[in-house]
Amino acid sequence: MVERMRQHYGFPDNAAILDVGCGKGFMLHDFKESMPNCGVAGIDVSEYAIENAMPTVKKFLKVASAENIPYYDNSFDLVISINSIHNLPCELCVNSLKEIKR
Repeated sequence: MVERMRQHYGFPDNAAILDVGCGKGFMLHDFKESMPNCGVAGIDVSEYAIENAMPTVKKFLKVASAENIPYYDNSFDLVISINSIHNLPCELCVNSLKEIKR
């Protein structure tokens, strides 16, 4: 999946990528494998997931919510959120999409 995203969007090898709802960081790990020079970051509301994240990306992960993403505007070339924000109530989902867009 990661390689297909990279090819589709044509990211440079040093792209900055944020995973909202990253869980244990599996997809970010795959991005680092495919694009070793990329910058990765991940947030998840689960302290358990962050504490037990993959060692290769754990230092890039934070406990945080999609409604208040703790990064500056335009910090990332790609923001992904797979199996996360669609589970939120409608109003929080809308707010999360606004956060992702900025």
